[in-house]
Amino acid sequence: MSSTPLKILPFAQARDLLGFSEKNLLLDPHSTPQTILESIQPGFTTTHPSFRVALDEEYCSWDQPILNSQVLAIIPPVSGG
Repeated sequence: MSSTPLKILPFAQARDLLGFSEKNLLLDPHSTPQTILESIQPGFTTTHPSFRVALDEEYCSWDQPILNSQVLAIIPPVSGG
């Protein structure tokens, strides 16, 4: 089984909730953002359904395989005014 190096970057509230600003992991290329986040913090994706994820600066779904992506960003909802 091959492994893919992936940098996880949670932003703003996601950083506070997960307790880190950057994490580097070796993962199966068929891993998804959902399985990755659930392994780091069980229940994260169900308790924060409005968060978005991006692989290599492209928004993606929670169930998209990471394949050869290098960066997973976790982005909380943004409000403005």
